[in-house]
Amino acid sequence: MLQVFNYSHDKINLTNWESQQYIDLLEASNYETDFEKRKRMLIVAEKALMDEMPVIPIHL
Repeated sequence: MLQVFNYSHDKINLTNWESQQYIDLLEASNYETDFEKRKRMLIVAEKALMDEMPVIPIHL
């Protein structure tokens, strides 16, 4: 799900939001083999996404 917001020019990213920190974290997490380090990277990326709030999460 986090990959949807990777690049503003991607057709799937309907928000046109982009953050270099977010991109760097997602790309680094793709190559991280340590589960805990990868988990921390993705948590920080998700926090950056939620702090800038290009989408509003709806829980049903």
